[in-house]
Amino acid sequence: MLAELLEELTPQLVRRVNARIADSPSPELAPARCPAERTSALLHELVAALRRQRVDLAPCDMHFAIGVDVEPLLSTVRLLKECVYDEIDERGLAVPPRELRLIGDWFAELSEKSLREQNRRLVAMLDALPDQLLLQDVDGRFIFLNRAAAEMATAMTGLSRKELIGRAFLDIELPDGFKQYIRAVTARVQKGESVKEEFLLPGPNGGRWREHHLAPVTDAQGKVEAIAIANRDIHARKVAEERLQLLSKVGTLAATTEYEGVLTGVARLSIPELADWCIIDVVEDGRVRRGKVAHRDPAKVALAEEILQFSPERSDLSIGRDVLSGGLFLVGELDDAGMRERDPKFYDVIHRLGASSVMIIPFVVLGAPIAVATFVFTPESGRRHGPEDLALAQEMARRAAQIIENARLHERLRRSEARFRVALERSNIAVFEVDTDFRIRWMYNAQLGDKASAIDKTVGDFLPFDASADLDAIKRRVLQTGEGARTAVDAVVGGERRHLLVNYEPLREVGGIIGLTGTAVDITDAKKIQEELAQALAFRERVMGILSHDLRNPLSSVLGLAGLLRQQETLSENAKEGLRRIERSAERMNEMIGTILDFTNLRFRGAPRLSVEAVQLDVLARTIVDELRVAHPGRTIEIDAQGDLRGRWDGGRIAQVVSNLVGNALTHGARESPVQLSLSAEDGSVFLSVTNRGPTIPEEFVDQLFEPFRQGPDDGDALRPRGLGLGLFIVRQIVIAHGGEVDVRSRDQVTTFTVHLPRVAAS
Repeated sequence: MLAELLEELTPQLVRRVNARIADSPSPELAPARCPAERTSALLHELVAALRRQRVDLAPCDMHFAIGVDVEPLLSTVRLLKECVYDEIDERGLAVPPRELRLIGDWFAELSEKSLREQNRRLVAMLDALPDQLLLQDVDGRFIFLNRAAAEMATAMTGLSRKELIGRAFLDIELPDGFKQYIRAVTARVQKGESVKEEFLLPGPNGGRWREHHLAPVTDAQGKVEAIAIANRDIHARKVAEERLQLLSKVGTLAATTEYEGVLTGVARLSIPELADWCIIDVVEDGRVRRGKVAHRDPAKVALAEEILQFSPERSDLSIGRDVLSGGLFLVGELDDAGMRERDPKFYDVIHRLGASSVMIIPFVVLGAPIAVATFVFTPESGRRHGPEDLALAQEMARRAAQIIENARLHERLRRSEARFRVALERSNIAVFEVDTDFRIRWMYNAQLGDKASAIDKTVGDFLPFDASADLDAIKRRVLQTGEGARTAVDAVVGGERRHLLVNYEPLREVGGIIGLTGTAVDITDAKKIQEELAQALAFRERVMGILSHDLRNPLSSVLGLAGLLRQQETLSENAKEGLRRIERSAERMNEMIGTILDFTNLRFRGAPRLSVEAVQLDVLARTIVDELRVAHPGRTIEIDAQGDLRGRWDGGRIAQVVSNLVGNALTHGARESPVQLSLSAEDGSVFLSVTNRGPTIPEEFVDQLFEPFRQGPDDGDALRPRGLGLGLFIVRQIVIAHGGEVDVRSRDQVTTFTVHLPRVAAS
């Protein structure tokens, strides 16, 4: 009966509801938000419920979707309910109580389901947010947690979201220091204050930075009845800010060149981002020394220095050796049993420092550690090192390492410069810079004049030079070509003539050559000594030449007389043998005199004069070898000649080369081994080599063999004759005069002299 009446009155009820909506000032009842189609659909569902005689809103879900904005719907439902009851009252309908109750239940169920749907969708929306949202009562018990907050709380407690409702946040296992912080913040909000702060949430990997907003929720009388909390993870931003702040502080150190100041700065800049304690040890010349110690509380630095004063050297620690090898970046926990077992000495040090977490990073330049930093967190900050700290510390070490190295180089440069200045002050060297107009801009060690009065002047203004024009020409050439130059000049210094050796080098900048830099060395004393030595050597060599020339006449008389006496038949064999010894000694003396004369001629006349003619080298060599075999009976001389050995040389001089080299081999070679003379030809050259076995010539003597009066090492054989040390010198001079080369190789008790001659002697 009532169902049919309401169905019949549907158009009239819809108009009645719409009229009230239009007359209402409430924004929830705006016509655009309460369409007539919605009212008609609601009446249709009400009629269906009356006919079913039960409340069932499932069909309503199919024909009418409840939106998130439920206020207009609830307002429409309220107006529709009023209009339905008004129609019943106005018409005086006798509606059974069951149907009236059914109408009331239907409207109540519809409103309740709309609110539940709104709450479900609101919760779904809050669960979709990455921020942690919580609602707590004034005693700190959970009223609501979105999914993000529930997951965090579940990870910390093992309780589900439903199990967490009604429990207090402070019941969760948290460090005491963090609980005290939460109590203090909650007390402020309970008094009506809104709080927005950043904090470090403790965790196994060093914790994470978060930002929370806490606001009081009040009742109609303004009394705080709950606390709303929004909490978000800002760890990435915080790490980036700390990284930027720390690296910015590293950059400020670049302007500091004072070594100890840089070490102090590096130790301090890591606090508080990376450590409560920071210890910097420096590596110098492979050794580690304690550098600087810093702490967030300067009063505690003395404590650390006292502890570290008696701690083992870094190189004595197992962990320290790993770090110094460049292979270890350690993030350690103090309660790590592995660390205690591995390096008890290191564990003892950091335990005395009160460490809860330790990180050790080497500062490396060009693959070698120049410093080692130990970063220590203690319970004071409640922090522990995590992977982000390690990455940040490595980046800081990479940047700071070059700054430390630059400061160390500056320190060494300052020390070197100080030593350089001390040395120059006591030397005869002046260092200077001049501009392109040859005016002095800087000079150190004014031994050659007054430094103060020399600035902005040319050298000629205060030092009279005999050849100043020539000196200016040399300077201009250096400026034009960019190549250094050296010259010797005479100048009057302090009224005394001095000899100076001046060296010029171009002074360059980005734009090009801006002047000259150089040195002036006073070589007066050295030159005087050199001249005196040259005069003494010349006098000695003249005396040797004259003496050698004058000795030949009496020596020739001795040889002639000995020969005549030996031909007498009346002499005994002993007498003849004595005369033969006299002849051999005289011949030996004659050879030595010839050698001295050759040396004297070479020293005074330079290269020997050559009389070039056609020479058959193998024939010449065999003649010389035959003579040497007679002079050295019992010795073996082997000759190997191959190829075309004809050429144009000075036959007498080449014979002297062969004789000297083979004679040298006979003298210094092993007596039981043969001397080998090899001759060969190749293209336009001829090669002559002499090989003997015997003691290997040390490398330090090889370069001296061709110098006058120089001989190889004494082999200890007292019976072996020792010459003047001129034979090889004469050999080289003769070979060079022919345009050839001579060298020697001595290895494994085999010595070989090799002569390379062009087939035609150089003119």
